Amino acid sequence: MVFLCYFSRVKPNLILLLLGLFFLLNQAQAQKLSPLITLGKPEWNCNEPTVCIDPKDSDLVWVSCNNNRLFRVNYLMQYQHVELESEHGVRGDLVLYALANNQISCTHLAKHPEKRSPDYYDRIVFQVNKKGLKKWSKGVGIGFNGKMQDKPWVHQNKHQTARFKHRIYVSWTEFDRYESSAPEDSSRIKIAWSDDGETFSNPVTVSDLSGNCLDGDSTVEGATTVSDSQGNVYMAWAGYERIYFDKSLDGGQTWGADQRIGNAPQGWDLKVPNFMRTNGLPFLSIDSSNNLYLITAFEDSSLNRVFFTRSKDLGKTWDDFFPLQQAPAAHYVCPHAIVDPITQTYYAIYYKIEANKVDVLLSYKKQHEEGFHTLKVSDEPFELSNPKRFLGDYISVDARNNTLALAWTALENGFAVVKFRKMKF
Repeated sequence: MVFLCYFSRVKPNLILLLLGLFFLLNQAQAQKLSPLITLGKPEWNCNEPTVCIDPKDSDLVWVSCNNNRLFRVNYLMQYQHVELESEHGVRGDLVLYALANNQISCTHLAKHPEKRSPDYYDRIVFQVNKKGLKKWSKGVGIGFNGKMQDKPWVHQNKHQTARFKHRIYVSWTEFDRYESSAPEDSSRIKIAWSDDGETFSNPVTVSDLSGNCLDGDSTVEGATTVSDSQGNVYMAWAGYERIYFDKSLDGGQTWGADQRIGNAPQGWDLKVPNFMRTNGLPFLSIDSSNNLYLITAFEDSSLNRVFFTRSKDLGKTWDDFFPLQQAPAAHYVCPHAIVDPITQTYYAIYYKIEANKVDVLLSYKKQHEEGFHTLKVSDEPFELSNPKRFLGDYISVDARNNTLALAWTALENGFAVVKFRKMKF
């Protein structure tokens, strides 16, 4: 009451200013940021990270990056490092994921020792950590058929009462011949599954419409999956200036007709000056109430924006795309998002590029909130000083019980480096 009486005696503009400062102070006190650290050495040119909070110990975070590097960071922000190996080779697109048995998995591209790029990407490889940082399973090859297999993502059904409980799903894009312009060569969305993490099913084609092989918007890419409390599986991907959606009611074996969630003008292959390659590939998430969330990015009035949409009826209908940010001279690209499995808060991380400088933003909303809060999680912006340096196709966020792990690529002295920090809400 004293607080309210005090503000009743001051001018309205001052009230707004003080309320704003009070809100910012509360926000700063509510979130604790760890120091921002660089993983690895600049000459390694690390990029395209994924992060995974250790399910047995939230003080430990696993980070992967191209082409074959793994890091484990402790509560003191000190890290150990290893170069991942498998009997099928390791060559990029590493995706870390915590399994229901509290093990860490790593899904990635292969590197066949007797083939050259891009032919050595001849399967998707799934590995499980056995002990410590350095001991991993030999790896299971998925989808080996002489074609190129690319852009894997992984999901597991962790609902304890669902059909297909603990089934692991790996989704990706298959190319007949990478970068081929021949009309007979095409791309398609694939999925395979495993009930034990050691053997996988034969791949199933999900997409009704094939794409080309040129690795642009007319290629179908970015397939991510989630499952609901009944065990049904949902998938989203992009291509042809559209975001597609499909579902399986039998554990991934059969799929329906592709549904178009919405249009993505100019497609997922985004253009930003001095940025070698950026994208708006979609990421699908689900919360404990079976609300589906999707984040993507596409062009809007000559600028790239990050857009969010939601379905409250398991994909039958979707909200209109909602832009998370709309600065008049900034691009927003490379979104990645996740739902905290404990608190059900939804988190999305993405780049903001303005005047050739790059910041990293985090937007979040609690399960029953309609609007988003946004924070800058990088320190100083980095400059796009080397347009030929690849920064990767995605950045990453993981969350567990209000603890966040965040990783992205930045440029330092012309080299690509992975930046990492933790946040506690």
